[in-house]
Amino acid sequence: MSSFSTSHLEKRVKALTMSQQSIQTLSLWCIHHRKSAKIIVKHWLKDLLKAKVKKKLALMYLANDVLQNSRKKGTEFNQEFRIVMLGAVNHCIHTADDKLANALKRMHGIWTERNVFEEDFLSTIQQAIGGGEKQDASTTPPLDQMPIDESEFMMTTTDELATATTVAPIHPPDHPPDPDELVLRLQELEHSATQDAVVREKIANLPTEVTDPTYIDKVEDLESARHLQEKINSACALLQEYNTRLSVEQVDREQTRKMLLDYTTMQRYQISQTENKIDEYLGKLEKVKAVRKELKLHLQNLPDLTKLPSPVPLPSAGDLFATRR
Repeated sequence: MSSFSTSHLEKRVKALTMSQQSIQTLSLWCIHHRKSAKIIVKHWLKDLLKAKVKKKLALMYLANDVLQNSRKKGTEFNQEFRIVMLGAVNHCIHTADDKLANALKRMHGIWTERNVFEEDFLSTIQQAIGGGEKQDASTTPPLDQMPIDESEFMMTTTDELATATTVAPIHPPDHPPDPDELVLRLQELEHSATQDAVVREKIANLPTEVTDPTYIDKVEDLESARHLQEKINSACALLQEYNTRLSVEQVDREQTRKMLLDYTTMQRYQISQTENKIDEYLGKLEKVKAVRKELKLHLQNLPDLTKLPSPVPLPSAGDLFATRR
């Protein structure tokens, strides 16, 4: 099987179809490269946000196949998909036709039956799909027209993060990040969507006729209507692209957060191990001091050799072999 690279991944996702063979082939390839699960899921979400409805369905089937068949190999994909799945489902349900909506309901049923995710998270997904309390559609804009809410997307509160970093005893993470890779991730975030001042300025300076719905009342002829439509289409394209970048940035920031958490956990584990070693050797030092003190006391109790006559008289042979009567 070929080695992993983002270009291979993009090529395979582009060729993905609704056929079972296509989905299973790509699923097996992803599972084989499960050590790159973070990158794979990141690109999966990026493609999902940009795809048409039919391709979205294929990508959701792909995620379903990977989630179910990767569990025996490890938890990499389960952990990564859990980060993005609620945002992905919300996006799909707001842009879905009946076929995609029904497929999402079936997937939720399978995930519940096979315990793919924990119960609380599955309940949240059920509400997003519509199996629980439905949101007011008139007040909830489509996900691809607004940045994904961070509290829903990350599914991790500040309290949970604090708890995660204070749990004792400390256990090292399975795959601690490389410091160089972590630094590179942090540097990449400096050039993320939220740091793109040029695009943000363009959005802030969109013309009034695009941002003010009442401007439509001022349109008096077909030519001005077409001109307005072109401006609206251009603004929508700008916002769509920027929101996609924001969604990808959310994933990047969550992955970086996890890397930072793993890195700090690893550092705390190493500090704990070092402190244990220090305590161990301090204990050994106290034992050595105690032995030295006992030896010194023993030496002090030995007879003073300097008080013996010099040279020391030795017994004669007669004295040694004399028979006592």
